[in-house]
Amino acid sequence: SPKNFDNLNEKVRDLSLSLKLATETDIAKGLYDVGSSGFNGAEGIQVLDTAIKSSKAGRADLRESSMLIAQTLNAMGKNSTYAEQTANILFKTVQRGVLEFKDLASGLGDLTANLKSLGQPLEVAGAALALETRKGTSPQKAITNLNSLLLSFAAQSEQSKKMAEKLGIQMDSNAIKAKGFATVLEDVIKAAKGTGDLNGTLFTLLGRQEALNAALQLSNAKEFRNELKEMENSSTALSD
Repeated sequence: SPKNFDNLNEKVRDLSLSLKLATETDIAKGLYDVGSSGFNGAEGIQVLDTAIKSSKAGRADLRESSMLIAQTLNAMGKNSTYAEQTANILFKTVQRGVLEFKDLASGLGDLTANLKSLGQPLEVAGAALALETRKGTSPQKAITNLNSLLLSFAAQSEQSKKMAEKLGIQMDSNAIKAKGFATVLEDVIKAAKGTGDLNGTLFTLLGRQEALNAALQLSNAKEFRNELKEMENSSTALSD
């Protein structure tokens, strides 16, 4: 209605004036982008407000931030009330890793969808990507490798099942949902080390070189769990 439209325009002006980060035109475009992702009206304002804060904190492009947050919420099956929590995790990932919002914006979609299929939170991806990129892997390669690792668990091959049974471990999607990604990965690494051929056994279990690369970079269980804690404690990342 005309009244709702006027209210929306007023919200756009308020956002622009309060944050002094972008023009009304930029914010209007951002609102259109989040609306295209299914967040309209008050929900769209909530997502956009968070995106502007993310842009300001991370010196990122508003459109990239708004689309990243909106698409991540959709992929993880979350509504707009999770916008700030999501943005804090994404910002913490950028803070602790060697990557930028634009890197996440261009490649996080499939990864978050696979996380959701395994019943795992966004913090798992944040922790893994921060570690991988700090160890020298490019952001896009880190995302590809991690996605491959998740797929190895989500769609376990017959060869992998036979090896896992031989080693006495469970590493299918049900195990991930029950125990969590970090615990199952730790079990897999420990069992593979016990064979005396870590790389060869991991390759048989995972079936993909990219998955193997990610697993090796996340093989220090204490290091990965510490990084995961950082992500879980990211509730004030944008305001710190």
